[in-house]
Amino acid sequence: MKNDTEQGAVVSFICPVHNEEATIPIFLKRLRESIAHLRNRYDFELIFVDDGSTDGTMELLKEECGRDEMVQLISLSRNFGYHAAALSGLKYSTGMAMMIIAVDCEDPPELIPSFIEGWNQGHDIVYGIRGCRPEPRLAQLGRELFYQLIRRIADNAFVPYMGEFAVFTRRVRDVILANQSTFLFIRSEMAFAGFSRLAIPYKSQLRVGGTSHYNLWGMVKFAISNILTSSTFPLRLAVYVGSPLFVLNWLVIIFGVITGGTPLPLWLIALNMNFLVLVAVFMAVYLARIYKDGMNKPRFIIDWDNSRLRERK
Repeated sequence: MKNDTEQGAVVSFICPVHNEEATIPIFLKRLRESIAHLRNRYDFELIFVDDGSTDGTMELLKEECGRDEMVQLISLSRNFGYHAAALSGLKYSTGMAMMIIAVDCEDPPELIPSFIEGWNQGHDIVYGIRGCRPEPRLAQLGRELFYQLIRRIADNAFVPYMGEFAVFTRRVRDVILANQSTFLFIRSEMAFAGFSRLAIPYKSQLRVGGTSHYNLWGMVKFAISNILTSSTFPLRLAVYVGSPLFVLNWLVIIFGVITGGTPLPLWLIALNMNFLVLVAVFMAVYLARIYKDGMNKPRFIIDWDNSRLRERK
């Protein structure tokens, strides 16, 4: 199936940034070199989303906007997080295809031509499959266990090792933006969207500068949030465990009545109480998420005074 990529089609790059003053010049150099041979076929827009940076990131990007008409800037009013920043860029992108890419170059810009070629072949989503990351073995093991778990309990399609490093079409973008949840994970929405997908394996590289914003606690929170967003398994666990526990209680009661023993021994009472506490915790977490979604607050706020977007057609 051939894609409708006519001459001059716009391809949008979305780059969420937070205190990335050290990495942006390196990223820009590598990106420009990677797409240089494609600029006679496509028009490119590069939308940086400043997610509440406190260093010289915004000033640097404003200078780049003045030097290169391809570069644009969305400035958020504060730090809203990576996914909210990416959503703001997607909302205001004009491309027929768009790509989310981090400026730390852990996802190498040199792969962009291969991703665009996959899109040109007719695929709606061309995504990278990360190989071994340059990280401790314990972190790799935890990541592997997480992917195995979420693949088994997710309510909808889940693609292991898929990240936001992907080229996708406007109709996939529209699916992502249609989800109004305040707990959105873009990679999960890409998998949910379906359509034609192409995976491109690659090896993740070391950050080219600056300091990583991810740590062990951040990875744990990310995993828990992703599970709660992608699956209702913690709620369904009440049925899976509660049903046999209910039968066990009645069997013990009947046995106690027949033998004249204790109807409910202490160990079973403790088991019941722990089960009820666990169910209450899961329900509270999901209810809190429903409440926050119901408040309908904006997922991001744009500081238009400091933003630099070209006029939208």
